[in-house]
Amino acid sequence: KLFLTFIIPIGILFVMQIPMNWVPDEDSHMWKTYDISLGNLITPFGENNEGNIYVPQEILDLSLEKEKFTYSAIHKHFEKKADYENLVPVQTIAKTYCPINYMPGTIMFSICRAFNINILLACYIIRLINFIIFMIVGYYCIKIIPFGKLLLAIYMFLPMIIQEAASLSADSF
Repeated sequence: KLFLTFIIPIGILFVMQIPMNWVPDEDSHMWKTYDISLGNLITPFGENNEGNIYVPQEILDLSLEKEKFTYSAIHKHFEKKADYENLVPVQTIAKTYCPINYMPGTIMFSICRAFNINILLACYIIRLINFIIFMIVGYYCIKIIPFGKLLLAIYMFLPMIIQEAASLSADSF
């Protein structure tokens, strides 16, 4: 319970304060998560065997903006109406990853798309869901392990571990 007392506020801060796509490879994982939410468990080869993933233009814009990011730019993206129809092709190595790791994010992307929720907000919701799953699994690991509870708890509090857990990456799962 002590683990939950500290991990909840720290994790929520990580989810909210780390800008979108600043976690390594987060944009690639976001694209793969979206692709699976469209029903593509395995990325199709396409006509010319290019194996493109198709994502909304706004998701690609979020990826391109990470170089010139400002926190005030987030507000601009939250005001945009969701446009899940304007799809553009992207290439990523994540298209070869196992789809099981993306299931929590895929389910949430499908729900957000069904309710036409803003794309940036959908990404933050998926980050939060990934962190909640990490937190639940971590809690039960600490509870069940017969020895080394403190060592495991300390490991799960490493900033890099929390950063991955609070991201759209498949590594969080």
